[in-house]
Amino acid sequence: MTYLPTSRDRLVADDAVRSARLLGVRVIETDGTRDAGDVAAIVAGHVRPYLPPPDDHAVGRSGPGHPEQEDRPPDLPSAAREISTAAG
Repeated sequence: MTYLPTSRDRLVADDAVRSARLLGVRVIETDGTRDAGDVAAIVAGHVRPYLPPPDDHAVGRSGPGHPEQEDRPPDLPSAAREISTAAG
Protein backbone atom coordinates (compact mmCIF):
# COMPACT_ATOMS: atom_id res chain seq x y z
CA MET A 1 0.00 0.00 0.00
CA THR A 2 1.45 3.35 -1.05
CA TYR A 3 0.91 6.40 1.10
CA LEU A 4 -0.27 9.45 -0.80
CA PRO A 5 0.03 12.71 1.12
CA THR A 6 -3.09 14.83 1.48
CA SER A 7 -3.18 18.56 0.78
CA ARG A 8 -3.14 19.10 4.56
CA ASP A 9 0.03 16.97 4.83
CA ARG A 10 1.69 19.15 2.17
CA LEU A 11 0.62 22.36 3.98
CA VAL A 12 2.02 21.10 7.30
CA ALA A 13 5.27 20.00 5.63
CA ASP A 14 5.64 23.32 3.79
CA ASP A 15 5.10 25.22 7.05
CA ALA A 16 7.69 23.05 8.83
CA VAL A 17 10.25 23.65 6.07
CA ARG A 18 9.57 27.39 6.00
CA SER A 19 9.87 27.65 9.80
CA ALA A 20 13.07 25.58 9.88
CA ARG A 21 14.71 27.73 7.22
CA LEU A 22 13.72 30.93 9.02
CA LEU A 23 15.41 29.55 12.14
CA GLY A 24 18.51 28.48 10.20
CA VAL A 25 17.80 24.77 10.68
CA ARG A 26 19.01 22.51 7.88
CA VAL A 27 16.23 20.83 5.90
CA ILE A 28 16.73 17.54 4.07
CA GLU A 29 13.92 17.06 1.60
CA THR A 30 13.40 13.48 0.49
CA ASP A 31 11.73 12.35 -2.68
CA GLY A 32 12.55 8.65 -2.59
CA THR A 33 15.75 8.88 -4.63
CA ARG A 34 17.93 8.42 -1.51
CA ASP A 35 17.71 5.31 0.61
CA ALA A 36 17.75 5.41 4.42
CA GLY A 37 21.52 4.87 4.53
CA ASP A 38 22.14 7.88 2.30
CA VAL A 39 19.93 10.11 4.46
CA ALA A 40 21.58 8.76 7.62
CA ALA A 41 25.01 9.61 6.18
CA ILE A 42 23.88 13.18 5.45
CA VAL A 43 22.53 13.56 9.00
CA ALA A 44 25.66 12.00 10.52
CA GLY A 45 27.88 14.35 8.52
CA HIS A 46 25.84 17.33 9.66
CA VAL A 47 25.98 16.51 13.38
CA ARG A 48 29.50 15.01 13.42
CA PRO A 49 31.11 18.30 14.61
CA TYR A 50 28.87 18.24 17.70
CA LEU A 51 29.62 14.63 18.69
CA PRO A 52 32.43 13.35 20.90
CA PRO A 53 35.58 12.13 19.12
CA PRO A 54 35.22 8.75 17.33
CA ASP A 55 37.45 6.96 19.87
CA ASP A 56 34.58 7.41 22.39
CA HIS A 57 32.59 5.02 20.18
CA ALA A 58 35.28 2.32 20.18
CA VAL A 59 34.41 -1.37 20.07
CA GLY A 60 33.49 -2.67 23.50
CA ARG A 61 31.99 0.62 24.64
CA SER A 62 28.51 0.10 23.33
CA GLY A 63 25.42 -1.95 23.91
CA PRO A 64 22.73 -2.18 26.54
CA GLY A 65 23.97 -2.39 30.08
CA HIS A 66 27.29 -0.68 29.48
CA PRO A 67 27.54 2.10 32.09
CA GLU A 68 28.62 4.76 29.58
CA GLN A 69 25.88 3.75 27.16
CA GLU A 70 22.88 4.11 29.49
CA ASP A 71 22.41 7.88 29.09
CA ARG A 72 23.73 8.14 25.55
CA PRO A 73 21.30 8.85 22.67
CA PRO A 74 20.88 6.17 19.99
CA ASP A 75 23.32 5.83 17.12
CA LEU A 76 22.26 8.47 14.56
CA PRO A 77 22.42 6.32 11.41
CA SER A 78 20.32 3.63 13.13
CA ALA A 79 17.83 6.19 14.38
CA ALA A 80 17.55 7.74 10.91
CA ARG A 81 16.98 4.29 9.38
CA GLU A 82 14.21 3.61 11.90
CA ILE A 83 12.54 6.96 11.20
CA SER A 84 12.85 6.53 7.45
CA THR A 85 11.48 2.98 7.59
CA ALA A 86 8.53 4.05 9.75
CA ALA A 87 7.75 7.00 7.49
CA GLY A 88 8.21 5.23 4.18
